[in-house]
Amino acid sequence: MSVKRGLQAEETWNRLVGLATSWPATAATTSYGAPSLKVDGRMFARIRAEADDMFVFVSTPEERRAWLESGEPGLFAEPHYERFGHILADPSATDAAILNDLLDRAWELTAREKTRAARDET
Repeated sequence: MSVKRGLQAEETWNRLVGLATSWPATAATTSYGAPSLKVDGRMFARIRAEADDMFVFVSTPEERRAWLESGEPGLFAEPHYERFGHILADPSATDAAILNDLLDRAWELTAREKTRAARDET
C-alpha cells in the first residue's frame, strides 16, 4: 500500500477486497503496479496508480454513460479509459452501496461463464 493513499480509501479498498475474494476464482493481486482484483486471471477493479485515492472498475461504455448521467457523486471518466468503458470512483465521495454495485457488475462482466455460474450456485 502506498504511503500517499488516504486512510478512508485504504479501508474502503480493503472492504471491497474482502467482499470480492469471497467470490469464486477471485484474487487480490496487482495490475500496472497497483493493487487490483482479478477473476479468472483478468483484472476487474484496481486502484489507479496515477491517483492512489481513485478506483477503476471494468464497465461497458453504455453502463458508464448511464452511471455518469445518474449524477452519482464521486463517479467520473477520463479520456484514457474511453475505449475500455471503465469508470472511475472517488471512494471518499461515492456511497458504499454504489461501490459494491460497481464491483459486482465489474466482476460479472469479467468472469467466465462457468465462474459466474459457480457464484450463482452459492
